[in-house]
Amino acid sequence: MKHSHHNRSRHPQLPAAREEIRQGGSALLIVLAFLVLVTVLVMAFFSSVTTESSSAKSYANQITTKQVADSALHCVMAAIREATSQGANIAWATQPGMIRTYGNSGNTASSNPLAYYKLYSSDTMVVSNGLTSYDPSTDYDSSWSTKPAMWTDLNSPVTASGSTNFPIIDGKGIKALTKTASGTTVPQYYGYDADGDGYPDIDGFFIDPSKVSYDPSKALSVSNTPVPMPVKWIYILRDGTLTAPDSATGNTVSWTGSGSSVPTSSNPIVGRMAFWADDETCKINLNTASEGSYWDNPMFATSQDVAFARSGPTQREYNRYPGHPAGVSLSPVLGKALGLPAGGFSLQPTISQVIPNWGFSTFDPAPQFATGVDTYLTNLFSMTPRYIWGGSKLGTMATAANLTSSASILTNALKLDRLYASLDEALFAPPASAAATRTTNPVSAMDVKKAQFFLTVSSRAPEVNMFNQPKITIWPLDDTNNVNPSNDYFPSTKDQRSPLDKMIAFCSTINGKPYYFTRNDPFNPSGDFTARNLALYDYLVGRLSTAIPGFGTAFSASYPGLQTPQIVTEIVDYIRGAINLNDSTAPGAAYTKDLYKYSFCKPYEYSNKADPYGYDMVRYGLGEVVPLSHPSNGTRGIGRFPTIQQAVLVFMATAANQPPLQTDASGVPVVPAAINPLHPFPQGIPPSTDVTSTNNTNGVTIYKFTNSANYP
Repeated sequence: MKHSHHNRSRHPQLPAAREEIRQGGSALLIVLAFLVLVTVLVMAFFSSVTTESSSAKSYANQITTKQVADSALHCVMAAIREATSQGANIAWATQPGMIRTYGNSGNTASSNPLAYYKLYSSDTMVVSNGLTSYDPSTDYDSSWSTKPAMWTDLNSPVTASGSTNFPIIDGKGIKALTKTASGTTVPQYYGYDADGDGYPDIDGFFIDPSKVSYDPSKALSVSNTPVPMPVKWIYILRDGTLTAPDSATGNTVSWTGSGSSVPTSSNPIVGRMAFWADDETCKINLNTASEGSYWDNPMFATSQDVAFARSGPTQREYNRYPGHPAGVSLSPVLGKALGLPAGGFSLQPTISQVIPNWGFSTFDPAPQFATGVDTYLTNLFSMTPRYIWGGSKLGTMATAANLTSSASILTNALKLDRLYASLDEALFAPPASAAATRTTNPVSAMDVKKAQFFLTVSSRAPEVNMFNQPKITIWPLDDTNNVNPSNDYFPSTKDQRSPLDKMIAFCSTINGKPYYFTRNDPFNPSGDFTARNLALYDYLVGRLSTAIPGFGTAFSASYPGLQTPQIVTEIVDYIRGAINLNDSTAPGAAYTKDLYKYSFCKPYEYSNKADPYGYDMVRYGLGEVVPLSHPSNGTRGIGRFPTIQQAVLVFMATAANQPPLQTDASGVPVVPAAINPLHPFPQGIPPSTDVTSTNNTNGVTIYKFTNSANYP
């Protein structure tokens, strides 16, 4: 009974115990879940902290790297600023890696070297002692490659995927040569020779074999390179101090002495930098250069002068304009790449014939290029962004009106291609249309890579004179404040500037001040000396009377007294009276007065004449300019008007006809008085009018050149 009672009393308690067990297990699971969650959160937190710390360190390293890079840039900028701001009388000249200054320490002009500012990392950034014997090519340690902690090669080659590349100057294709581009034999040197013909690809570029450790028969590598550029490391301390070590052994550098430039535990090294600054203005600009060709006004009757007269430059044939940027030649760099044959020859056309008798056009010389030159020029002008191959074609095409027709001359209309933004774009020619496939220029990627050290697409530089002051434009512009009384076709027009004139005026105006001479009246000898023209005149005289920076003496020292003002007067007179006198670029129908709206001198007479340049078109004052006369110093120009340089009075025995052939059939002297006029410019003499017939008594002929009241 007790036993059964005992069993009955315990059975009701079993479900409760089991419930307690289940509740305890659930709590354990919940605790474990929370522990896992907390662990995950903690791990995520630590992971996040680690990531943030790593990101922060990476960002800090990036900032440090950028600061180090900026430090190199700022060092170069500071050197340039200091070198170019030494004073108005100190001259400076730039080159890749250096700026040289000339003058005296007292800010006086001199040809003596003053200081050399290095634009590459060195322990001595400014050289001011021993300048006459200083040689930058010796500013390195011949064992630099064994001291990597002190020296580094900025042009060290990098090999990847079987290709070797150089960051600054290409080292591929360099071989041992003994010939120059003209074929002259010289001592052995290293130079580019991609086709192996023994002639250099880049004219004038050479490497001294004694300065490099290079074996052309071996593969290019860090230790076998023909174009190393070793410079010193500059170390940066924590407080920003820049310092260079005194010595090095392998990967260890050492400083001697003490001071703020020596690293310490409290001011340790935090970085190092090495740099070298190039000079883009010393390179050839691919956007503005082409191939220059010499031309001058024909003065004599030599075959060369006849060629100048026969094949003068045409409009926009800029590569034949003296002083134009298009006259800079690309052939030294791209000649062989564009098909120019190697060896010694001239890019100027050869004149093979000489005129034995003047006046026979059949004997005109026929200038010809050497074989292959025409191909080179065609290839060259196909890749210039603005110029075309046309006009006189560097003097081989006749452009004189009596030898050819204007229809046979290829007009040098400017291209509309955009300028190259980078040298790499030289590989490609502009597409013919928006839908056309872009073609390549006649150069290879290797040619462009090789040329990157010698060519540029941007070479802006200050357009100032040796005094660091503005230059004056040698182009006359109309005085818009007054009416030109000479151009009676437009008697009330003040603004007689063409669109080209206005563009030149815009480019020649600095800070609102015009740096060009204006003109208004060709028949008034002093009327064009306006207030601004006088200021520019005095500006020129003042500059020529001041010691020239870099030379030490003034121009006026060679031309004292009024000689220097006289030269300036002739310069201004030339600008006023010899340039663009009859501008016929105004819009209008052919052979009409409308074409001469911008003319400074009296234009041709137009009254529905068929011949635009016949004698019946001539009138008094055509193309004439009165010599300029300064209002105070008494100097005069020569204008554009003939003056008498020689007068000859001939005495003869008329009855005996001695000297012979000096009298006509009736015994009257033919030339009893001969006047030899001098005309200052070769463009042509103004027409003469016989206003008095030859007198049978004295035989003197009177010539009148103008009807202006300003002439005697």
